[in-house]
Amino acid sequence: LLCCAVLCCLCCVVLSVLYCAVLCCVVLCCVVLCCCVVLCCVVLCCVVCCVVLCCVVLCCVVLCCYAEVCCAVLLLVCCVVLLCCVVLCCLCCAVLVCCVV
Repeated sequence: LLCCAVLCCLCCVVLSVLYCAVLCCVVLCCVVLCCCVVLCCVVLCCVVCCVVLCCVVLCCVVLCCYAEVCCAVLLLVCCVVLLCCVVLCCLCCAVLVCCVV
């Protein structure tokens, strides 16, 4: 847990946002379940992963593809406005950050 938390924190703090989202949030946190719910990884990685992977990719692009304009202009709007995105995002991320944002 400690090792995973350290790697997760270093990735999100040191590297760029995009690189963090791809390498840290998606690979380290999403794949390994947020480093077994270590607080550091939940805050720094899972929230970003939720917004980037779940809201933007899963909800906006794949499942709510009919809202192409919304997703292209305001990536997070469809996660709050469209019911299907709100429900699916919450289930996917297991947190309310996606819906609140």
